[in-house]
Amino acid sequence: MRKISIMEKYRRKNISHTHLSSRKEAINPTVFPIPKIGKTYHFYDDGKTSESRHYFAKVERIVPIKYVRRRMKDLTWAWRSEAIRASHLFATISDYAIAATIKGYEDHCIVWFFRTKDGGWFSIDYPHFWMSGRLDVACEIVHYIGEHPDEYNAEYVSRVIDGERQRIHANRPDASEEEVERLLRLIVPDDVVVKYPLVDGK
Repeated sequence: MRKISIMEKYRRKNISHTHLSSRKEAINPTVFPIPKIGKTYHFYDDGKTSESRHYFAKVERIVPIKYVRRRMKDLTWAWRSEAIRASHLFATISDYAIAATIKGYEDHCIVWFFRTKDGGWFSIDYPHFWMSGRLDVACEIVHYIGEHPDEYNAEYVSRVIDGERQRIHANRPDASEEEVERLLRLIVPDDVVVKYPLVDGK
């Protein structure tokens, strides 16, 4: 008799192929683009937009979902089970799996992101249960905070602006200060940049 692996037992017990394939969510790559390898993006642990939940994620790999399904079985079952458990969040399909490193958040494992129902990117709790969060590829969270600064603590708004400066520097190390400020103002309104300067000059 063929020996059944632990993952196979888990799959048979918890995952229904028909459940995952019965619904098709549209993916809009224009609104939520595919991140680029080597680029740094804002990451919010558990999707919460507070300073204590904010980190920087560097994209290391972009893996086509067909390759994930064929060659990365453990990751496939983790994603599919997460898509069922958090069906309000994750799309039942994804075009890619995004692998990123996040210093200070998870220093020993790759963090894996898949598509959400709104077309964005959210990580799954794999291989540990604390690894889920939002990858702010289109800077929609930073942009929202910039447009609604009064909803947040002033110091936090300042640090979000500084965080965006750091991200621009990380992605374009040769950019001049003038270019960095120009790019910053494409994301954060000019009056907010002026009103909330870098805290204590740090």
